[in-house]
Amino acid sequence: MSLFFVTPHPVETQLLAGANQTRADFVFDVMPNTDAMRAAGSAHTIWSLVLDSSGSMSGEKMRALKESVKQILANLPREASFEIQVVAFHTYAREIIEPTRATDIHSALRRAQNRIDELKAEGTTSMGRGLEFALKAFEKRPDAIRRVLLLSDGEQQGDEPIERVYQIAQAINSAGGQIEAWGVGHQWNENELRKIAQLTGGTAEVVPSPHEIADDIDALLEDVKGTPAQDVNLIFRTPKMYEILEVKQVYPNIAPAQADKISPQEFIIPLGTVTGQGAKILVRIEGVERPAGLAVRAIKPELRYTRNGETVSEELAASANAFVKWVTTPSEIQPRDPV
Repeated sequence: MSLFFVTPHPVETQLLAGANQTRADFVFDVMPNTDAMRAAGSAHTIWSLVLDSSGSMSGEKMRALKESVKQILANLPREASFEIQVVAFHTYAREIIEPTRATDIHSALRRAQNRIDELKAEGTTSMGRGLEFALKAFEKRPDAIRRVLLLSDGEQQGDEPIERVYQIAQAINSAGGQIEAWGVGHQWNENELRKIAQLTGGTAEVVPSPHEIADDIDALLEDVKGTPAQDVNLIFRTPKMYEILEVKQVYPNIAPAQADKISPQEFIIPLGTVTGQGAKILVRIEGVERPAGLAVRAIKPELRYTRNGETVSEELAASANAFVKWVTTPSEIQPRDPV
């Protein structure tokens, strides 16, 4: 049973014969298969919380942040394969909780929560110094699923330029990590956080009020727990009568996929970490017109990913294949469902 569902939209595209229609677009949904994940058991995961403790986080924001993180510690899965790291940054950064197995957190929960209570708001905002702790932890765990929550209410300050932060984000991406960057309130720099996240294939979100931090982090924990594998690659193959013209990710980020073109008929597209929200990949092909009424398999996808240090290649079910069919009348062309 595959750890992912891969579904083309549409399954079949109709083109009008004799009208010089030779191109077709497909969007492939990639979603984790929760039943297969349960059957496979838990994967080694490390989740790094990199939290802004600068002076602007004082008052209600800091109180809400502390309570939210203490709640998360209590809600961690009781599994030794899940590790958590908590880092606080202001002018400098320090590791509040070093990478620790969730089972050990539960066995000394009050002690861990007391360490969170020691947080105080001071200094300026140095996101890069906080992210460096996550990077070091990730480099020591090459077999793990590696996720980061970067939470801030401001923008990069001090003697560390924002370009340095981007370099660290790129290094986290190279180490197989993914950053979710959250801005609390309305004073954070949207462009900075969005770029930090996108450099790793993650997303940037706004948390309008400190009171929403707890529910949002709790929902993110469920998403992290539901991440089945890392280094996910989707391989598209077409027969020689077709050529792949374009491949790009359209959800959750709209960006050209960094695809390796093996040949005009084969592309490998790295998706990195596919989370619970899934991914959508647009594939555009061009082919030679075939006899009307004949449905031809145009795209055959295959998955490759890493789980617990092992690389797995999966032949997908026939339902993952996409077809092209030439028809003789416009009425035979079916409307496309929104995806």
